[in-house]
Amino acid sequence: MAKAVNRESELAAKKKEYEDRLAEVKTAYRKQIETTTWAPLSGGPSGKLFLGTPLVTGARDVGLRIGAGLPEKEAGFVLKSCEEMDVLKDCDALIYSVRADGKPTPTTQALLDHKLWKGVPAVKAGRAFPSRHFVMANYTFAIVTVDEIEGMLKKM
Repeated sequence: MAKAVNRESELAAKKKEYEDRLAEVKTAYRKQIETTTWAPLSGGPSGKLFLGTPLVTGARDVGLRIGAGLPEKEAGFVLKSCEEMDVLKDCDALIYSVRADGKPTPTTQALLDHKLWKGVPAVKAGRAFPSRHFVMANYTFAIVTVDEIEGMLKKM
């Protein structure tokens, strides 16, 4: 699209800003990145949850290891029953979606209120983090996502 509107140089500059930000976070939080496993998720319909999101792309760019059985190249949404929440047991930290106002959607709130959620090791350890930037539509969103992930890494 940048080529179509003659803004390739702006795209290149934003891409470089993203890559520079990734390098900063990778350097500053190398230990946390190398020693933890993560999973992004959100509430789904009728007592289900979604594993994965476009956020996985940014998380992998940071170097985060993604667990919960998500395929290495998967960035979409894998639907699971809440009864399958034990798939999260290999994760040291979880990232769940919230709206711009910081509040979960009703389906994600139902997930957070679910009795099995409270037994997930990462949740019990206080390592379930909200993310307002769960969808990465462009480099500007991606940079803010890296900023959010950095805030999470600081707490690890």
